[in-house]
Parts: sequence; C-alpha cells; structure tokens
Amino acid sequence: MEGNITRIWTGRGAINQVLIDFNNDIDVNVRNLKKGLPEAIDIAFDSMFRKHDDMQPYFNNLYSVLDFVDAYFSAEIIDEVEANKFMSIVSGQLARSESELLCYYGLYSKAPHNLKEIIDNNGLLKNIDGKRIPSDVLNSYDPRAFM
Repeated sequence: MEGNITRIWTGRGAINQVLIDFNNDIDVNVRNLKKGLPEAIDIAFDSMFRKHDDMQPYFNNLYSVLDFVDAYFSAEIIDEVEANKFMSIVSGQLARSESELLCYYGLYSKAPHNLKEIIDNNGLLKNIDGKRIPSDVLNSYDPRAFM
C-alpha cells in the first residue's frame, strides 16, 4: 500500500503545487514542443483549469475584486489614495505563487479583457520574484506593474 499514497495539497501548498505544474507545462510546451510563449501560457492555463476545477472560480473571484476597485476608481466613487490602499491590501494578501500565477494570467488570451491593464496600472506584480519568471513575460507588462 505504501506505493499508492496520494498526497493532498491544501491552502498555500496547493497553490504552490499548481504553480509547479503550471511551470512544468510551460517548459514542456516551449522547450519540447517548440510553442511560442503566448501559446504555451494558453495551453498551461487550459490544462490547469481542466486538472484543478477549483482554480477557475479562484481566478474569477480575484479578478472580480480587482475589477470592482478599478471600476469604483474609474467612476470616481473612490479616490486614488483609497484605490491604492485596496489594491495594496489585495496584493499584500497574495502569496508569491499566487502573484506569479496572476502575472501569467494577465497574459492568458481567455482572461478578462481589462485584467492586464488593471495589473499594469496598480503595481500588482511588485511582490513577485522576477528571477523565477521569463523576461519575455515580465517585459509584457508596463513598469508600473512592478511598483
């Protein structure tokens, strides 16, 4: 029975494992299958959402919060200081692996249309480790995304 042990990941450990699987999918598609990075990102997200059915609602929820704050700022319901505070709270709650997945999700072709713009405008990638993400991905963002 020892050889049949299934490990169940929970909490941040689960997100870390999802990121490991995601990065493996990117590597396989870019290095072995010679896919371009945008296509590899799409394939990796499509695969992740099939394997981990709870990740799509997670990303939908995260986007809803970011879009809510952005929409309230755009509608001048909240000012820039308040919007920055809300975005700092959200980004401060994200684990490193969540921030890295958000970085890739902003480039996913099926992500909400304004997600990348929200990331760019609100410094939502300031907590990522740039050494762990390909420079092509990082260069796809405005420098403000890292401030």
